[in-house]
Amino acid sequence: MHSRQSRFAALFVFVLTLALSPLVKSVRSESDAPRRVTRAPAETLSLNPSISGDGRRLAFESNSSPAGVRGPVVFRLFGVDVEDIDNATPSFERLADSRAPAPSLSQDGTRVAFASKDDPAGRNRDGNSEIFYLDAGSLRQLTETLPDDTAGRAGDGSFQPSISDDGELVAFSSNRDLTGANPDHSFEIFTYHKRTLKFTQLTDTSEATVATAAKISGDGSRVAFIRAQAQGAASARLSDLVIHERSSGTSHVAVNGVAGLAFTYGRAISDDGLRVVYAADTATNTSQVFLYDGRNGLVRQITRLGARASDVPLHPTISGDGNRLAFATRRNVNGGNSDASVELYLYDISADRFERITSAPPTATREVVSSLNDEGTLVAFSFPRVLADPVTSEAFVNNPEIFLAGLTPRTPFASGLQAYNAAARNKLPSTPGLVAPDSLVNADGLNLALSAIEAPPPLSGSLPTRLQNTTVTVNGLSAQIYYVSPTQLNFLIPHGVGSGPAEIAVRNHDGFETRGAVNVARAAPGIFTEGGGGTGRAIALDAETLRAGPFDATDDEGGPRRLIVFGTGLRHASEVSASIGGRAATIEAVVASPDLPGLDQIHIVLSSRLKGAGTVPLVIRADGFESNRATLDIAGGGASPKPTRLVLSPPSATIPVGGEVRFVAQAFDSNDEEIVSPSVTFVSGDSSVATVDTGGLAVARAEGTTTILAAFGNVSASGVLRVVA
Repeated sequence: MHSRQSRFAALFVFVLTLALSPLVKSVRSESDAPRRVTRAPAETLSLNPSISGDGRRLAFESNSSPAGVRGPVVFRLFGVDVEDIDNATPSFERLADSRAPAPSLSQDGTRVAFASKDDPAGRNRDGNSEIFYLDAGSLRQLTETLPDDTAGRAGDGSFQPSISDDGELVAFSSNRDLTGANPDHSFEIFTYHKRTLKFTQLTDTSEATVATAAKISGDGSRVAFIRAQAQGAASARLSDLVIHERSSGTSHVAVNGVAGLAFTYGRAISDDGLRVVYAADTATNTSQVFLYDGRNGLVRQITRLGARASDVPLHPTISGDGNRLAFATRRNVNGGNSDASVELYLYDISADRFERITSAPPTATREVVSSLNDEGTLVAFSFPRVLADPVTSEAFVNNPEIFLAGLTPRTPFASGLQAYNAAARNKLPSTPGLVAPDSLVNADGLNLALSAIEAPPPLSGSLPTRLQNTTVTVNGLSAQIYYVSPTQLNFLIPHGVGSGPAEIAVRNHDGFETRGAVNVARAAPGIFTEGGGGTGRAIALDAETLRAGPFDATDDEGGPRRLIVFGTGLRHASEVSASIGGRAATIEAVVASPDLPGLDQIHIVLSSRLKGAGTVPLVIRADGFESNRATLDIAGGGASPKPTRLVLSPPSATIPVGGEVRFVAQAFDSNDEEIVSPSVTFVSGDSSVATVDTGGLAVARAEGTTTILAAFGNVSASGVLRVVA
């Protein structure tokens, strides 16, 4: 005999292995058309924009003079108010006479940090790369160092600063000894505190490793950086993504041994420091966008791009709230870029959706650097000018201009979650979408979870209410969860949900909600079927042997066969009935499974008259609601039905001598089902008064009274026959 545990282990698989309906993510452009910020001569370059977190200020470098500055053609750092961009003559502000690749802006845009080998403040005549800080028009040089030798000056100094939202902290990499703790002049990560005017060295690497590309979170709590082997090492292409916790002064490796690890020039870390976006190689000539997701404790591959014949750096950047990414590529993201033009894309992490921002001609092939505001509703980016200009000279087609695009705001939640009885799916004939308290429900949607995972068997009698950081509520009550995947959930309607309309809210790993509506009633019967489609063979066991069908209508002793049919949504019903093969079936009990929350065991007695019926329909009704239509396979085995009651009619009769009367016997089994063609024997108590044949025909012989006895198996019934002259 099967054990109870193994039986329900098998059922657990049946319940959770339900057919999934894959849903396709839509990829379309809903954002505003990009607006051109600069209108510089075709032969000039405008590069590396950064937008402030509040989206009000934009800074970039250009070797044009958009502010009307005359002089030699050199790169300068410019700023502009975003609200001024649409004016006929925007007011550009010259911030510094210097190169400034991806200047880093404070949240309000009033403070700017950048690295330069130029001398915008009059203190960098040796051409070493130094860190500069612009605060409300006042420019200061923060570092002041010397190269090891003038020949190697290009690689010495301080590089790529990143500023906190309040502008108080600047993080950067440097191979200079700024604190007295870097005598070997290895590349280390430093911070500068504006209020204390103090440098702090965060790392202490050996000469064999370097720490570069510092990115400080908006709140200043964390600094992400790349730790790599020094040039010439065998593993020089393998790098680590490291995150430094400023509160504890400790660092941990977030991602280890990554090929081609690279940050963009600008922001690559969310304001809370828990998300870091980067590019990395997955194979030769195959770079992808990745997200280190500290909120969920994992690394997520965002893109699935094919191998690149020729491409630009992806330069992925992240919004301050950590919910949106932007990157550029010439490869297909969603199958809509057959001409291999460079295009800018937005990826919404919570909605798991890509959106193409640009639509460039095939001549656009230059790298793109982009920057998102905190909410991910604005993106500033450099892009080949051919996006907006019919450039006549091929030499100038890819010379970049600065653009700005307004992006579709993130919706507070998504609608369209489709929820239904987990057993019946959408096969309930009367009320699709009807569910009951303590019943199992499936819900289909998009981006509901990171991956497919089942809850462990509920040894304590309950399931988790959080699975892979996904939660479900029904009218605000937390639901127990069986299974999550990106497109489907299986969960339990909480016991306390009352009848009537109810809202289901699924909050995914990113905190984004997808909502849907259901109707709740005391009963919403569903029968689990093999394959989970809501039709076909019911999941049922012989109540005695715990074996699956086909089932004989009777047992080896002729008793009625009892089944356990597994369903959901029935336990609170006041009236439950069933039909099998079009015949009413006896339901002895509906029992809540002690092993699996939400699973109901319906104890049904088969009619002996179903013997040999083959595949027959099974329908259960509860409080007026009808279940999905399942089937049972009924075989022709089993002993003849065992009678438990015999009824003789007529119970009494009076006939004259020589007259006749036929007595008819009906046999019934324990299920009170009439037994077809019972082998009944008839006996007259006094054959001198009347005789009776095997068919129950009695013939009067003489006056008197006799008893007619009918017998079948262990049951009998009698009638009285009176004979008169």
